[in-house]
Amino acid sequence: MRIRFAKKESFLRRSILSSKFFSALALFIIILIAFPLVKKINQQRILNREIKELEEEVARVDNKNEDLRELIDYLNSDSFAEKEARVNLDMRKPGEKVVIFKDDGASDANKSEVETVFNIPGLDKGAEQVKKTNSQKWRAYFFEAADISANN
Repeated sequence: MRIRFAKKESFLRRSILSSKFFSALALFIIILIAFPLVKKINQQRILNREIKELEEEVARVDNKNEDLRELIDYLNSDSFAEKEARVNLDMRKPGEKVVIFKDDGASDANKSEVETVFNIPGLDKGAEQVKKTNSQKWRAYFFEAADISANN
């Protein structure tokens, strides 16, 4: 009798496990578990990326802080104070001779000579346009053209 009962039990197990309903139920359960798992994995990737970016930013800020500390140390040093006193306050040490070189504007004079050597009409106007900003050029293009047509 025991053998017959064991055969019936295994037959029931085989029929339930091999049924389409059980397969569909198992697939549904796997999908229910997979969706939140995938969502959590994506959130973890995003968090890891943000953590990495923040760590890089911390490293940049630390480097900047170190540079600022070095600058503060230099600004607090005696050599900086001495240099500033010499340059801005025209001070000197006792027994020291100061030599001043004056710029006669020779380089500026040469530039103006070069510009006036060629008497080409519109040459100076082109130089002015180079100095203008882009918005000023557009304004001149539209409104000067309108002034010319209005005068005619």
